[in-house]
Amino acid sequence: SARDAGISQCLAILAPDSQQPAREPHADIPGIHHFDEVLPALRGIR
Repeated sequence: SARDAGISQCLAILAPDSQQPAREPHADIPGIHHFDEVLPALRGIR
């Protein structure tokens, strides 16, 4: 896992493929649907 490898900050992309349904959220890793959730400057760019 990422934590076992020493990576402490992770975000899961819940829908990495727009042609597939979103994944279920991971129990230990916060998830986002689009990068504009963490970078507001991207809002409106899709």
